[in-house]
Amino acid sequence: MKLNEVKRHWKFVLSLGLGTIIFYGCSYYDMNSQAGSDSSEFNVTAVVQPAELSPEELRIGISTLPKGVSSTVVSKFNSHILLAGVGQSYISHDNGGEWTAKRGIVGAERVTKDGGKTYENVGDIDIQRLCNVQSSVTTKSGRSYLVVTCEHTVQIWSLSLTDPDKPWFITNFTYKNDPSEGTFAPRPQIRKFGDTVLVAAYLPGGSGLLTSDDEGKSWKPYWIYPDNDRWILDFDVVDRSEVIVLDNYGSFSRIDSSGEVSSGFSVIAPGMADRLRGIRFKNIQEGYVFGESGVVYRTVNSGKTWMQIKLPPTTTALCKAVFAKGEKEIWFSGNSDEVFVFNSETNNSTSRKLGQPKYVYFRMTETDDGPILVDDDRLMHLSMR
Repeated sequence: MKLNEVKRHWKFVLSLGLGTIIFYGCSYYDMNSQAGSDSSEFNVTAVVQPAELSPEELRIGISTLPKGVSSTVVSKFNSHILLAGVGQSYISHDNGGEWTAKRGIVGAERVTKDGGKTYENVGDIDIQRLCNVQSSVTTKSGRSYLVVTCEHTVQIWSLSLTDPDKPWFITNFTYKNDPSEGTFAPRPQIRKFGDTVLVAAYLPGGSGLLTSDDEGKSWKPYWIYPDNDRWILDFDVVDRSEVIVLDNYGSFSRIDSSGEVSSGFSVIAPGMADRLRGIRFKNIQEGYVFGESGVVYRTVNSGKTWMQIKLPPTTTALCKAVFAKGEKEIWFSGNSDEVFVFNSETNNSTSRKLGQPKYVYFRMTETDDGPILVDDDRLMHLSMR
């Protein structure tokens, strides 16, 4: 698919609202695709079958949410927790014991129509204008960054979890003249290392990564694909500053802190590439790719070879992977009410239904203390016994 075709699709889905954008953020391809894999190109060396496990239960720590909260995304830094959703934001400084609602004017809004090259100051913004929060990260200094989609635009909100007196910054990536022309804008994929934040985006120069060096007041390209036929399917940050990008052709790029690109990963077969939705790396050696119908592959040698992880049978399209505390467990979630857990020490995999609405991945966040899931009236800190 040509980049301009991808842009046209991105422009199209932006005009459709929340449901389509959520679907796009995980699954660009037809969910009913039956494309198979060609293991001769993918170099699959082993298949790890699900172990026979005795029933396990989720150990859940519960924090009660404020009444009437409709927040769907959570960020956490030490004991500070942010809940963010349409028109509302709540912050707790004691792990969810008490919550304070953010009301009224929260910061200054700036608009860019060219992917961050130029900006226009448009004044203050009220919390009620917060739209659909797609994803978030929190840096080591306690600043949270939210990727937000509105009807025709995408925004990045930046705020401090620890200091209420620090300013909020809101950048609105919008169209030039008419919504049908589309928008150069971020996608939901966002990662961080230290205080550096990276966001996947469609930019005037092609598909690439955005970053900010002023706490989110402005954004600039960190890296752009030199090949206009390729776009970022997903990416991850490993070993502090190295970035691994998976593209729509199933190829990996490894980007160091100076922006130099190298490969070394085996190329995923075209049939398998169509089934993938994301990647997650524990370090530069160990990583996972995942996607439709519970497909998961793992590498422990920087992508030279891969082994298939067999999860319990499922039709779930896996959209997100988060590491549990200690990083020996990785949790996969997608367009169902199930989570799938793989233990890298025991090679065991299991699944659990959480009794949540579909799209659990949209409500699950990785923190230093393990996965957190936002329910309708509670915040659940998850782990396995």
